[in-house]
Amino acid sequence: MVNFQECHSWKRNLWNKVMSLIPYKSMRGQSDIGDEMEKLIPHAKILRQHTKLGPTGATSSRPQPTQPRNSDYLVSYDSDFVVPYDKVDELVNQLFDPKKGELDTVIVVTGMAGSGKTVLAKRVCSMKVAEHRFHSHAWVNFSVDYEGKDFLVDILKQLNRERVDENLQDNELESMLESFSKKKHCLIVVDDVRTPYDLDKLSVVLKCIGGRSPLILTTRSQDVARAASRWRNPISLRRLTDEEGWTLFLKKARIAEDSLNSPELINLQNDILRQCDGSPWAILVLGGILSTKDLSNWRCVIEQLSCMASRQLSVPPEVQQELSTTDKEEFSTVIPHAAQENILALSYQDLSSRVKCCFLYFGLFPRAVEIPIRRLFYHWRAEGWVTPLPEEHIDDIDLAWKILKQLISRNLIEVEKAGFAGSPKRCQSPGVDIWRLVEYAGIRNYPSLDPYILSLRSWVSFNTRKRDSPNKEIGLFLNNIVNSRGFGMLILLDLEHVYKPVLHETIGKLLLLKSLGLRWTSLDALPISVGNLPYLETLDVKHTNITNLPNSIGKAKNLRYLYLNDSDMSFRMPNIGYLTNLQSLSGLFIGNKSLVNNCLSKLRGLKKLKLTCSSRSAVREIADSISQLSDLQSLRLRSIDLFDQPSILELGAIAEHQKLYDLYLLGQLPRDYSFPPNLKALTLSASEIERDPMHMLGQLRHLNSLRLLGKSYAGQQMTCLCEGFPELRILKLWKLENLEEWIVEEGSMPLLRELEIRCCNRLQRPEGLQLIIPLKEVILTNMSDEFVANFKRVLVNASVQVSKLPLNP
Repeated sequence: MVNFQECHSWKRNLWNKVMSLIPYKSMRGQSDIGDEMEKLIPHAKILRQHTKLGPTGATSSRPQPTQPRNSDYLVSYDSDFVVPYDKVDELVNQLFDPKKGELDTVIVVTGMAGSGKTVLAKRVCSMKVAEHRFHSHAWVNFSVDYEGKDFLVDILKQLNRERVDENLQDNELESMLESFSKKKHCLIVVDDVRTPYDLDKLSVVLKCIGGRSPLILTTRSQDVARAASRWRNPISLRRLTDEEGWTLFLKKARIAEDSLNSPELINLQNDILRQCDGSPWAILVLGGILSTKDLSNWRCVIEQLSCMASRQLSVPPEVQQELSTTDKEEFSTVIPHAAQENILALSYQDLSSRVKCCFLYFGLFPRAVEIPIRRLFYHWRAEGWVTPLPEEHIDDIDLAWKILKQLISRNLIEVEKAGFAGSPKRCQSPGVDIWRLVEYAGIRNYPSLDPYILSLRSWVSFNTRKRDSPNKEIGLFLNNIVNSRGFGMLILLDLEHVYKPVLHETIGKLLLLKSLGLRWTSLDALPISVGNLPYLETLDVKHTNITNLPNSIGKAKNLRYLYLNDSDMSFRMPNIGYLTNLQSLSGLFIGNKSLVNNCLSKLRGLKKLKLTCSSRSAVREIADSISQLSDLQSLRLRSIDLFDQPSILELGAIAEHQKLYDLYLLGQLPRDYSFPPNLKALTLSASEIERDPMHMLGQLRHLNSLRLLGKSYAGQQMTCLCEGFPELRILKLWKLENLEEWIVEEGSMPLLRELEIRCCNRLQRPEGLQLIIPLKEVILTNMSDEFVANFKRVLVNASVQVSKLPLNP
C-alpha cells in the first residue's frame, strides 16, 4: 500500500523544487533552468511510478475530454506516416460491412507504439464516405483518470453537441447513449487503450453501442484486442518493410539528390533501419535528428544509440535463467519500445537549453489534448523562455515561432490544425510520454500556508466540465495565495474554459502577474484592480460577456497583447492609447470617431491588429490611423453596417506598408486600390471588385495564399497571366456568383498545389490548370456534376475531392 499522505508530501516537495527553477530573469539564465530540469527527469519518472498516476496531467481531479488528431500542416506528422493501403481498405470494409450483426460493432486496430494506429483511424474517419455515412462523430483519447461516467459524458457531448447534464445517474446516461447510437449513424473512436483493466472502464460504453453505430478501438495490447472484439480478428498494423522505412527516412532526413547514392549513406542504411525496427514514429524522429547534422556525423549518432540500447537491455545470465517463457515474451516486446525511447531521449538531448524548456512544457498539458498555438506562446512568454538575447535582434513572438518550427521539424510536436496560409493553429505532443509534474488534487485542498501555494508561479486550469454554476474555488484559491503575506508570486494565470470563475479585487495583489487568460469563461466583468498589475503583458477576454474594460487598464503600461471580445465598447472604452507598448490588439470594435482618436491613432507600435468598424463616419479616420502603423505585420479589417452586413472600406496608404504580410479585408473596396508589395497571405470578402483583379494580384511576388470569398469579385471573366503569382501555393475561390470563365495562361501559378472552388455555379471548366504540374489537391464543393466530371477528365494527376454542404437559406 502506498501512503497517500507521504506520497502527497513527496510530490509537493518535488514540485516546489521544479518551481524554484523558474526564477526572476535577473537571478538566473535560461541555460541554468534547462540544465536543472534535465536533472529532475529521473526523479519525475520515479514520481510517476510511485504514485501510479499514469500519463495524463490535470489541475482538477476530474479528467478532461480530448479531441482527435487532425493534422493538415505542411510538415505534418501524420501525413508522413506510411500506413499500408491494404489496412485502410480493411478498416473501411469492416466499417461498412453489411453482414455485421448487433454484436459485431467493435473494430479493433492493434500495433506497437508508433505504428500508426491513430493515423489509420483518423485517415478513415476523415474520408468523405465516412463523413457522409455517419451523422455524428466522437473521439476519445483514453485517460487512466477516466471512469465509466466520464466516458459517457464525453461521448454524449460530442455526439449531441449540446449540454449534457453531468448530474444524471450512470444508467440514465447509458440509456441516452444507447438510444442515440441505435437511432442514428454514429462513429466513435477510443484511442490508445492500454490494459484489460482500462477496457473494463469502457464496458459501460461498449454495452451501449450497437445497431448503426460502430466503435473503433486502438490498442497496443493483444489481450485488450481479444477481449474487446470476440467476433472478429483485429486489424494488426505491421512494421514497415526496409524499403518503406528507408523511403520515409530519406524524406524526413531531407537528403540532397546528389547524396542519395553516396557510399557513406549506403553504409549507414542497415544500422539506421535496425535502430528504428520498422517503427514509423522512430524513423520520423531519427530522421529529424539527422537532418540537422552533416552526413559525416551520422555514424556518431547511430553509435550513441547502440550504446544506450546495450546498457538498457542487457540481462545478466542469472536473471535470464529465472525468466519464464511468458516473461521472455514480454521482455521481447519491450525492446522496440525502449529503442523508441532512446531515440526520443537523444533527440531531446540534442536540443538547446531554451528549446528543452519549451518542449518539457508540453508535459503540463493533458495527454493528447489540442493546444492552441496562441495559448502556448503566451505561456512561454510569461515563463521567460522566449525572451530574446540582445544580440539576437528578434522579438519574442518570432523566437517562439522559431522554436516551435524546430520541434515540428524534429517530429517532437505534432500539428493538429493549420490556418489558411499553412501556419500551425493547434498542436500537441504526438503520443510521447513527457514526465508530467502536475498536481492532481483539487485546489480547495491546499491550506494558505502550504509551501506549494506560497511558491506557486503558474496556474493553468483544464477544468472545462462543470458548467452549471460560477466557479468560486478560483477566488478562494487566489485569496489563499495573497492573504499569507499580502501579495502573490503568480506570473501566469490561465483559466480558459473555466465557467464564470469568481475573481475578487485580490487579483490586483498578484504583483508579478504577466499573463491573464480568461477566454471562453463567460465572465461578465473584470475586477478594477486588473489595471494595477505592473508587469501584465497579456490580457485575453475573448469569447466572454465582457463589454467594457475598467478605466484602470490604462495604467498597465507593460501590456503588449490584448484580446478583446468584438463587442461595441465605444461609449465605455477606457483610453488605451496610453498602452504604448501594445504590439497585438485583437477584437477591437469601433462604433464612432472618438475611439479612433483616443485609441488607435496613438498605438504606433502595433504589429498585429484585428478590428471591426460599424461607423461609416469613422472609416476614413481608421484608414489614416492604420497608414501610420509602420510596423504592422498582420491586419484583419472588417467594415459592417448596423445590420451586420458588409459596408464600404477605405484603404488609405496601406500599399506603403513594407512589413505587412497577412491581410484580411471584409467590405466594399474603392474603385482604385492597391496592396502592400510584400504580402504573403491575402483574403478578400464582399469587396465587389468589378474589374479582373488577377493581373494586379499576380504581381505580388511573395503571395503564397489567396482567398477570394463571397462577392469579392463581381465580374464574369478572370485571367491569370503568364509569369503571374510566382509563389502562390494555395488558392480558394468561394461564391463568385457571376464568374463564368477562368483562363490560366502557361507559366502562371507554377507552384500552386492546393485549389478549392466552392459555389461558383456559373463557372465553366477552367482552361490551363492542367499545365500546373505541382497541383495535386483539388476540393470542389457544391459544384455541378458536369463541372466535376469535366474537371476530373482534365486533371488526371490530381486528387479531386467532391463535397456537398448545406446552403444557407
